[in-house]
Amino acid sequence: MFVSEETIIPDKPTKLFSEPDDVEYHESTQKLEEQISALQAKFPELDQEFEINLEALKSDPVGGRSQKSVLSKELQEQFKEQSIYQGKKNEIRK
Repeated sequence: MFVSEETIIPDKPTKLFSEPDDVEYHESTQKLEEQISALQAKFPELDQEFEINLEALKSDPVGGRSQKSVLSKELQEQFKEQSIYQGKKNEIRK
């Protein structure tokens, strides 16, 4: 470490750190490990569900577009409704 005349040395801290609570630390670590284990136990189930959904999309004759088309139709309806309101707004402005 290099110290020069310009180096500012801070004052000694007035509030010292408290001694760590090992029991609390180990309990919290154990809880986290249990949560991780529970999540890892769900992975095979989620992987299987993903594979089933993926196969369903692949086996769909339109390549899974039927689910997308429902959203597209809803979106198209919203755009139509918006354009109607935009047209009414423009008429009012004239």
